[in-house]
Amino acid sequence: RPAVPLDTIRVDGPNRPGTVISENRQIHRPDLDNLDPAFAHWPGPPHARAAGTRTMCGTPLRREDKAIGALIIYRDRLAPFTADELVLLQTFADQGAIAIENARLFNETREALQRQTATADILKVIASSPDDVQPVFDAILARALHLCEAAFGFLTTYDGERFAFGAQRGVPPALAEHFRGGMDEPRPGDAHWRLMEGEDLIHNLDQKDEDAYR
Repeated sequence: RPAVPLDTIRVDGPNRPGTVISENRQIHRPDLDNLDPAFAHWPGPPHARAAGTRTMCGTPLRREDKAIGALIIYRDRLAPFTADELVLLQTFADQGAIAIENARLFNETREALQRQTATADILKVIASSPDDVQPVFDAILARALHLCEAAFGFLTTYDGERFAFGAQRGVPPALAEHFRGGMDEPRPGDAHWRLMEGEDLIHNLDQKDEDAYR
């Protein structure tokens, strides 16, 4: 059987998890051999039926009354879920949402603490090196790479005419050699050029898709 089209696997598409989330409700299909006409055109049920599924139920995971996920349960026999089982599935889904929220809060707290620690470390370096900016540049770059889990990076300064490299860490040798002499004229479209044009923050998701880096 052909695969389910990828364009249907989305929150607003004709699929069970997406509908559970978009409509924020539990959807119980007692018998896949006798589907409601509203769902008969969905591409997923034939695949589920071919795999042996007969009864299905989708239950939303909610945070602050908004659906953030879906719990999908299958039965390989004709056995509609009872009212008590449907309530139990919602309880399980609620517990899953609580676990997700607890993990999010824990990670946010940990990340905030890491940022505060990194800032404190840099301030200590500034205090201990009042007449030498190099240790400060090195500390800023090191903490940034660590917090962002980045492979390598560099820090540049600009005197109004050209860029100079104040610090670099883990930069591949070929790229480091290319930058060693500094930069008089950034290539139009690259990060330094865009900063000079007035952008406050440059975030390239994939440099291979950027004309300036091809």
